[in-house]
Amino acid sequence: MKLLLTLALAKHWYCLGADVSTAFLHATWTKGTTYVWPPEEFYPSGGVVWKLKKALYGLKSSPQLWQAHFANVMERANFVRCKSDANLYRHSDGNLFVLCYVDDLLIVGEEEKTRSTFEILSHELVMKKTGQLEKEGDKLDFLGRQLTRTNNAVLVSMDGNYIAKILEEANLEKCRPALTPGTDTLKRQVESEEELNKEDHATYRKLVGQLLWLTPVRPDIAYGVKELSRGVSRPTLEHLAKLRHLLRYLSGTKNYCLELRPKINLSEKNTSLTVTCHTDSDWAGCTSTRKSTSGVL
Repeated sequence: MKLLLTLALAKHWYCLGADVSTAFLHATWTKGTTYVWPPEEFYPSGGVVWKLKKALYGLKSSPQLWQAHFANVMERANFVRCKSDANLYRHSDGNLFVLCYVDDLLIVGEEEKTRSTFEILSHELVMKKTGQLEKEGDKLDFLGRQLTRTNNAVLVSMDGNYIAKILEEANLEKCRPALTPGTDTLKRQVESEEELNKEDHATYRKLVGQLLWLTPVRPDIAYGVKELSRGVSRPTLEHLAKLRHLLRYLSGTKNYCLELRPKINLSEKNTSLTVTCHTDSDWAGCTSTRKSTSGVL
């Protein structure tokens, strides 16, 4: 998503968000003959079952059938599914992309082609527009992320209420903010620490899971959340202290966002796109397991 948005800015492309209503029900049920009980208000006396024709919500095979159905729709629209990311579809002309996560779509490309693609897909799927990123001030919600267009950039952030709810669950609504996401004690060995009780353990796992969903748009907490994730199976009081420190940091940085701003203009002639990747590793850096840590940007 971040790479597509940056590419769109560099090429002055149009970004359109869309949502597929009742996505699973578009797919035909092909997993054998299946019957379901109808709602009681239709047949109060009972004795009737319905034969399933469409992929019903709640069935294990429904997501797979929907993905296969959507892939067929995109293939008929001259899109090719990317091998590197099964959620990304590329048009045959190379200047149009569709990113699909279950029922959320992000269509990126030249404005006329983007609008035309939405109309084509609307003939086969029940769809509605959720927003666009055309001019400064435009906003779009995609996968729980808020995308805001500025003059020459896109700001990616989470709803401020998301962090507020995490702090509320941890009883840290009125805490004093911390200046850093962690301290040098993150590398201390924690094997001998007292483990959390069952209730606190469940809360710890829930809070770390919520932080993992926040991490892609907040790289500043990536290392801290990674360290906290190592303790989800057997968290200790020290893990809990580290978690509370990170949450105190978030309480003072609720409005931080990720800015996507390309340095080159790919709409000009004789310009090419170069993707630069930085990697680093900490060999056997974990003091308790001697496992290594690697990262990529």
